Amino acid sequence: MFLTATGVQFLARSFSVRTIFLLGAGATVLAMAGIEIAVAASSAVALIVAALLAGSGQGLGQLGGLTLTGLHVPGERRAEANAVLNIGGYIPAGLMPMATGFAIDWAGLATGSACFALALAAIAVASGVFIGRNLTNAEDQP
Repeated sequence: MFLTATGVQFLARSFSVRTIFLLGAGATVLAMAGIEIAVAASSAVALIVAALLAGSGQGLGQLGGLTLTGLHVPGERRAEANAVLNIGGYIPAGLMPMATGFAIDWAGLATGSACFALALAAIAVASGVFIGRNLTNAEDQP
């Protein structure tokens, strides 16, 4: 997953920020579908594909956020902006799996993973819609 996150950043570095974010949202939605397929079919291959797609979504989101930081935040404030970006990303990234673990303990693997996948896919779709409406390709070129 993390190797994919890094690799996709090299592949997408020439894209507009809007395109980067939209591709990341799409990869995340596909990853969540992959998780559901993996659980329903007990498929290790589907789980690996889902992890690779999740890495792509994470890497593209990070690239988009860091690119916007580089374009719009003055140099003397970038460390602070990066810290806020990390807090905004890693706190939910830690809390969602914990909540999923509790849901799995309470309702079972299929239900818990479905809740996780649906919640994360909904966040990705909402983010994609927000980006699609509020950021144009011409505004933010890397």
